[in-house]
Amino acid sequence: MSNKLPATVQCKHCQHTIETELWETINTATDPELKAAVRDRTAFLFECPECSEKSYLDYGFLYHQPEDRILIQYATDDDTIRNMLACLKAPKENNPLAPFMDAEYIIRLVRSQDRLTEKLRILDDGLDDRIMEIYKALALLNYDSEHPDKNNTEVYYFHAADGSHQLQVFIDKKYECSSLFNQKMYQNLVQQFSPKLPPIRKDWPLIDEKWAMHLLTEDDE
Repeated sequence: MSNKLPATVQCKHCQHTIETELWETINTATDPELKAAVRDRTAFLFECPECSEKSYLDYGFLYHQPEDRILIQYATDDDTIRNMLACLKAPKENNPLAPFMDAEYIIRLVRSQDRLTEKLRILDDGLDDRIMEIYKALALLNYDSEHPDKNNTEVYYFHAADGSHQLQVFIDKKYECSSLFNQKMYQNLVQQFSPKLPPIRKDWPLIDEKWAMHLLTEDDE
């Protein structure tokens, strides 16, 4: 089941300190309405009782989608990251992740709310998030080679308002440009890298840009 914990937050508008509750865990089987609310972020919408202004809160929590065997930890601190990675390597006895590992869940760790919603977007579309990270890493390398003067570049898989699927480039968190998602290129990467990867439901590292860059570096050696 989903669970909330008491917390103290400060309104971004009036600076008042407010006592509220934040999600500790979200379970879409017991609370199916939260599945969409996480994706459009209304699950994190906060209305200040003092000034009535609304803002989105950003904090870590555990996202559990049992119907699709998906478990994603959004971690905002290093201890949470270390603990989860340690559990993935630990013996099953007294390991809180063991039941999910035995059930062959897709288990992931993300470090920002943007990456959480992107990860869900990728999995919703039936894509292998590992191949997508490789695709994005190649796109990032290509963009950086063509724009050596740009720094702090990030690439996201995105659903545009016109229904198209895109890769969007952000620089210093600001939108820069986009290109259409190339299904043929994705399939080529599937053929190239899938034989080198374990089954997606038995692969539990931190799947992100750093992971993809490391894999590409190994592949070049």
